[in-house]
Parts: sequence; C-alpha cells; structure tokens
Amino acid sequence: MYQDYELKHVFLAIGVGWLVIAPILLVFIPSAIGNILFLTDGVWHVFLPEGTFIIYGVASLIIFITALVISIFDINKWSILTAIILLVVSGGLYFLASQCHESMGDEGFSIQRPYSFENKEYSWDDIDIALRHIGYNEDKWHGYEIIFKDGNKFIIEDNSVTNHLFFSLNAALSEHNVKKQEVK
Repeated sequence: MYQDYELKHVFLAIGVGWLVIAPILLVFIPSAIGNILFLTDGVWHVFLPEGTFIIYGVASLIIFITALVISIFDINKWSILTAIILLVVSGGLYFLASQCHESMGDEGFSIQRPYSFENKEYSWDDIDIALRHIGYNEDKWHGYEIIFKDGNKFIIEDNSVTNHLFFSLNAALSEHNVKKQEVK
C-alpha cells in the first residue's frame, strides 16, 4: 500500500527524529571527534573544554530548526535559502566545536578553547606550578591544577577516567623539576 505524504511532513519527521536522536549522539560524538583529530602516539589524553558540548548542542538545534523551517513554510525559494543558510551556520558551529580540545602528552599541553581560533602549545618547562587538590578543603575537589607561566590553567579532575594519567603526570612533573604544591 502506497502512502502519498507531502514533502513538508517528511521534513517535519526528519526534524523530530533529529531532535530525538541528537541528545543521544551528543554523548558520544564530541569525544570521538576529539580523539580522532587530536589523539596521537605521544598524546596521553584528550579533554573537551567547558562550552564544547554547548556549541555541539546549538549546532544540532539549528539542524532541527532547518527542517522545521522547510516544514512550516512549505518548499519555496525563501525556505530553501533559509535552510541552506542555517545548514552552513550549523556546519560552521560543528567545525568550531571540533577544534576545541585540551590535550596532554609527552611534549606537553595543547589547548584550544571554545570561541578561540588560537591553539596554545605549552611544553613541560612552561609550567609555573602544579597544584594538587586533595579534597580536604571546603570545595571537596580532587585533581590537578596546572598553572602556566602566562597565567593559563589546565585542570584535571580526579575521577575514574583520569586516574591512569596521574602516574605519568607525576613522573613528567618530577622529570622537568616542576614545582608541586598540595592544596588541602
């Protein structure tokens, strides 16, 4: 049996389907993209800075809005042009988000934060001090706070994902004679 659906209903179904599946994809895709682009032999771990998931979420929401525009305003020159513009904006946001990373490895640190096109590279000798938060202070936070000579910070939270890094991190800090301090 053949159903003749209007094209605007197809785009509405695509938009609703994307709205349902996008949050599930946002759990896995950003980390996978970061690892594919930045995890090399000398890199120990790739982190995604705060704000990266927000950019991915906004780009995904724009794709939903694109399908909604075509669905609501039928298929005419205006809706197609608007949809193309929205898709280009969404693609730009996906690209911007894919470039955001913080990585740590044998050579040091690489940081590119959201809304910045500047990739900052730091060697182990660029570290001013490494603060080890052991969680006995008022905020109960565990982890490392690496402060570079230019004032930028690299924060590593102590959790099940990053526990394996602390042995390598401590060895590298000792090897490069970086000043370490415990914060209680």
